[in-house]
Amino acid sequence: MKPINRRAAIKLTAAGVGALAVKPFTSFAEDAAEPFGTEFPDLDSLATGQWWSKAATAVGKGKGKDRDKTVPMDVPRDEVVAFALYTQHGGVMKMTAQLYPLKPGEPRKARLEVQRDGAWVEVAKSAVLYPGWDAHFRVEKWDATKDVAYRVRHGEKAMFDGVIRRDPVEKEEIVIANMSCNSSRTTGQRPEIIDNLKAQNPDLLFFAGDQTYRHTEHTAGWIEPKNGS
Repeated sequence: MKPINRRAAIKLTAAGVGALAVKPFTSFAEDAAEPFGTEFPDLDSLATGQWWSKAATAVGKGKGKDRDKTVPMDVPRDEVVAFALYTQHGGVMKMTAQLYPLKPGEPRKARLEVQRDGAWVEVAKSAVLYPGWDAHFRVEKWDATKDVAYRVRHGEKAMFDGVIRRDPVEKEEIVIANMSCNSSRTTGQRPEIIDNLKAQNPDLLFFAGDQTYRHTEHTAGWIEPKNGS
């Protein structure tokens, strides 16, 4: 990837933050086709502009890893919630849900529901931000003493579900799984890793970095491990 000078980096950051902070519920007509500016037309090109018209078979124009094939962004519309990550501390639970790119006319909101007394209860809503297609939830007064089933929903059918696990404060030792260095050159299913995770049943997943090596297609690269493992 071509180095970005300090001035360009500041300009890029300010443009991105301003777009999210000022207009989190912008319509597709207002979404910039090149949200990072004309200086960086290849950044996140598979998830910006008219992304649905772009093939995901030859990513990037440079050398190296970004020329490898990546996962398609145009998935069935009941599968647009890719995954979610959460953390909890001091009675506050925070969750980030990653969505595939949305199409014109589709809702730009995601909903978080948890199971209480056998019923699903909505506890938070969030805008789906552009660029990036992520949604952020914050729930206060969280009871960390019990496991809680959750699901992130979009529209009528799209959903990702899981369990927010209780805080194992009574343990003197906890099991940590290191989920780092997911190479884009070794795509595909990883059944051995999944089987070992289930066998170890870790208390904490630790992401140290290098979850993607896509240097220009950031959204596709971040979603890619979900498809591969």
